[in-house]
Amino acid sequence: MAHIDVRNLRMQHGERLIQEQVSFSVAPGCIFAVMGGSGCGKSTLLRHMVGLQEPAAGDVFVDGRGYWGEMDADEKQATRQRFGMLFQKGALWSTLTVAQNVHVPLELHWRDRDETERAQRVRDVLDWVGLAELADAPVHGLSGGQVKRAGLARAIVAEPEVIFLDEPSAGLDPVTSLRLDDLILSVRDRTGASVVLVSHERDSLFRIADDGIFLDADSRRPLAQGRPSRMQHDASLPLAVRNFLQRKDEQA
Repeated sequence: MAHIDVRNLRMQHGERLIQEQVSFSVAPGCIFAVMGGSGCGKSTLLRHMVGLQEPAAGDVFVDGRGYWGEMDADEKQATRQRFGMLFQKGALWSTLTVAQNVHVPLELHWRDRDETERAQRVRDVLDWVGLAELADAPVHGLSGGQVKRAGLARAIVAEPEVIFLDEPSAGLDPVTSLRLDDLILSVRDRTGASVVLVSHERDSLFRIADDGIFLDADSRRPLAQGRPSRMQHDASLPLAVRNFLQRKDEQA
């Protein structure tokens, strides 16, 4: 399984600094949370880590190899095949069925497998996330929770070593959010994959995250790192971190 090290990352939009001096490690099998308020750069950090956007400085190391500074195009492609991604709003193809959406990564990463094996893998994963009965349904008729589960199925179908989740619980009611948390834990426990989770949903963070980093929008650098459930009551942490972790969930 992949070991990820983020070292001295500097994130910018044009000339505008978003974050600097961002460093942390994600151990194999860890659920790692990226936390912080609106505009602190959580989703930008995820894009740097997954290979969608190059940072202004620093690098993301996968098993000791710098993605941005050391890998050639072929190595980058091979590394990206070890990743799965759930985008914030699901990013499902509206013209495809649920099963067809989940099948897409297999067309790219399982070209050496025959169609029978790929189709069985799709069925197995849809059953795992509780969408087997909706395999042939159009995605436009899905509920918010079903969209997230379909997106998660697509993220895990090709058996990635690292799964990136961008605000998986955003917009979900508490019961649906809890079920999705349980599913994420199940994915980690059954596959051994690492999970990098961007979220402002505190209840979810406390339930499932093993480790995490807090990005501060004002100072534009990380203020704290640790298990969110333990950080919640740590009086030694900066006020911005304690305020974030102790207030009730609201859209950040």
